[in-house]
Amino acid sequence: TVLAAKFSGRWDQTFPRDREGNFFVDQDPDAFCELLSILRDYSNVPSMEQSIKSFHPEEPTDARHRPSRSLLRMLEYYGLLFMVYP
Repeated sequence: TVLAAKFSGRWDQTFPRDREGNFFVDQDPDAFCELLSILRDYSNVPSMEQSIKSFHPEEPTDARHRPSRSLLRMLEYYGLLFMVYP
């Protein structure tokens, strides 16, 4: 995925950083935190194939729990949309 490539170490010299030298990710902070939570859930599944088959959020019925537009755009940009919403 694009996200994996960005953090592979190969592009560290060109990745934008803040004043303290931390990587700067120009994304909606709330959506990025949600993405990190999703990725943590995936990390508890032994294989990618199993994760795609067994983990995906159910279609939310309550508007308050639907994924934000920012999250969906970010998932699409990073090539993760198919994993989260197959």
